[in-house]
Parts: sequence; C-alpha cells; structure tokens
Amino acid sequence: MLSGPGGSSDSRIGFDELVLVEVGRGTSERVNNAKAVVLAGGRGTRLSPYTSVLPKPLMPIGDQSILEVVLGSLRSCGISEVTLCVGYLSHLIRAVIGDETADVRINYVEEREALGTAGPLRQVAGLRSTFI
Repeated sequence: MLSGPGGSSDSRIGFDELVLVEVGRGTSERVNNAKAVVLAGGRGTRLSPYTSVLPKPLMPIGDQSILEVVLGSLRSCGISEVTLCVGYLSHLIRAVIGDETADVRINYVEEREALGTAGPLRQVAGLRSTFI
C-alpha cells in the first residue's frame, strides 16, 4: 500500500495508481491505467558540448539511450502509453524513439519555446488525474 504525505493513505489523490520502487530492494507494484509523462525538452547545458549535437534523453548509457532505459522501466511496471514532452532537438528524439518502442505507445507534446520544468504539463491532453 502506498501512502500520501505524512504517511497517511489517501485514495482521493490516486496514490494507489503510482509505482512504488524500493531502491536497492528491486521490488515494485504494477500500475493500473496510470499515465506516464517524461519531460525531455531541456537543452542539457551541463552536458555541453555533447548536447550540441545530441539531446540529453538520447545520451547513451551502455548500449541504450537514457530515454530507452526510462521507457523500458515504465514498461516493466505495466505502463503501456507514455507522453514525451520534447523541445530541443526533438526531431532526433522522434527519429530514434518513433511512435512505439519496447511495447510502449509514444505520444509527443512539442514545446515551441522553453516553458520551464512543469510548463509542458499544461499541454498534455487528458492529464487531469494522477500520473507518473
């Protein structure tokens, strides 16, 4: 069972739909009909000069990109649809990830201008309840 702020259980805000991953223990609970949003629109300035040609979500970790690792983790928790909020070099993310990867359907929300950390969430259609 998941708990809300202060340890109280609160089903009104949908904590039961979230994924609980206990770091170091490798346990997780599956998610039922939760939406996942990945914010992948930043410039990644701290990784410059690498991010001048490749967006941060596509930076490699071993033989996969950061974004592929994240999408695989979401899939393993039962998420089958993810919205990617993209901006900087988004055409490369679309070319590499496409509309479906690792059995996860991908939707895109394009930031035409930088909207800040949470700004793109306003553009995600149907995001009125709990999401990951």
